[in-house]
Amino acid sequence: MRGRVTGLLEYIPRAILPLLGMLAHWLCYFNSSVNPVIYNFMSFDDSRKTDIIDRVLTRLNIDIAALQETRLPLNGSLREQNYMFFWQGKELEEPSLHGVGFAMRNSPLSFVEPPYSGTARILALRMSTSSGPTKDQFYEELDTTIRDIPATEQLYLLGDFNARVGSDHNSWPSCIGRFGIGKLNENGQRLLELCSYHNLCITNTFFSTKPHHRTSCAGCDTDHSLIGCKVRFQPKRIHHSKQKGWPHNNTARTAIPDLCDRFTNSIEDALKDCHAGSAEERWNHIRDAIYNSATDTFGKPSEKTHAALKKARNDTKRIARRCASDYWLNLCQNIQLSADCGNIRGMYDGMKKSLRPMRKQDRTTEVSFRHHYTRPEQQVERWVERYQELYSRENIVADAAVESIPNLPVMEELDIPPSEEELSKAIDSLTCGKAPGKDSIPPEVIKAVKRTVPHHHLHQLLLQCWGEGTVPQEMRDANSLQEQG
Repeated sequence: MRGRVTGLLEYIPRAILPLLGMLAHWLCYFNSSVNPVIYNFMSFDDSRKTDIIDRVLTRLNIDIAALQETRLPLNGSLREQNYMFFWQGKELEEPSLHGVGFAMRNSPLSFVEPPYSGTARILALRMSTSSGPTKDQFYEELDTTIRDIPATEQLYLLGDFNARVGSDHNSWPSCIGRFGIGKLNENGQRLLELCSYHNLCITNTFFSTKPHHRTSCAGCDTDHSLIGCKVRFQPKRIHHSKQKGWPHNNTARTAIPDLCDRFTNSIEDALKDCHAGSAEERWNHIRDAIYNSATDTFGKPSEKTHAALKKARNDTKRIARRCASDYWLNLCQNIQLSADCGNIRGMYDGMKKSLRPMRKQDRTTEVSFRHHYTRPEQQVERWVERYQELYSRENIVADAAVESIPNLPVMEELDIPPSEEELSKAIDSLTCGKAPGKDSIPPEVIKAVKRTVPHHHLHQLLLQCWGEGTVPQEMRDANSLQEQG
């Protein structure tokens, strides 16, 4: 925010001179208050007018003073002990009349830009008063943010707005309750207009609480008083949609030898130009080559197979619903039959069976002396006692038993890289018929590339990950490689 103070001519009526002082007063946004004033230069004698004004302004604790009737030629500045003087007058060949200027305290000079233009009657002084956003900009951004929230959602606006909304419930019935305090200020007016437009309310004015619990002001120009309220929510589960994966391959065709040979030749051609980059780049290249070759060779599951799977899934759900319905129907018939026959015990057992709660897990801890502890603190204390008994027990081992333990060979190298034989065993142990992971490569396809060029590339990739000490995240999420690891 930037302000401007203007000095005027002497012919302006003295009745409006205080208004000029009020115009200069809105610049006062420093850490200490700024006190503007207007002085007529002709009221002082000619001997060192600036020195006299400097002492007078210091005594009156004035920060900015607008000067008139300076009668100094051209424009310039002069620095005294406590103030800096700026003036603007007529040219040298013209009569020494009129002239305006400013007296500025030396402490805030770093926030002031020297007068850049002016006349003998008007002079402008520009000063920076704030570097933060204005109130209008803040409320515009807040209004934009609230507009982006759907109207069906509940909105709770938390913050300290330095606002006093007052207690005028009749003027703002939907925003202010009957327990407001204080008087309305400018920030309160802005906040009430925002609340009225978006159908919001000031909650701490709707409940009868202690006066010091209705405001955040602690009574000494601080905002350290906490305002709290209790809100009851009804939680609702948020369903996150799964990321759409790649189409599956037709794994049933991996048992055809001709297609397996064709798949081997296709993937060998795709991996000829496999560049040796980072482990993640190398894995992405191998994964794409295997998946694309498998899709081109084995194809995708037919629509008939997908329809049959969907039909079987729906049939299973329908049978489960029918079984549950038959169970409850039979139970209700037995209860009604027991009631008609006068079998009170049978009726009570049926009702108890249908209305009893589900069996909860027994969290009691049984100890040797047949006591049950249900409180968590008692259970922890009992487990501490139990383990202290176990670990404090002294065990004596005979020397013959120690000597009978066979000595294992010394391993010179603890970190041996995986070999191709170990990779082959891991591939053989893969379980077929399982759904693929994020890589969309089923185990049947991995087994089809055993002892071929892709097998060699997979082994080189594992060696690279072994040496770097890191495994790409997508490679960790692959079900086939998880089982191999």
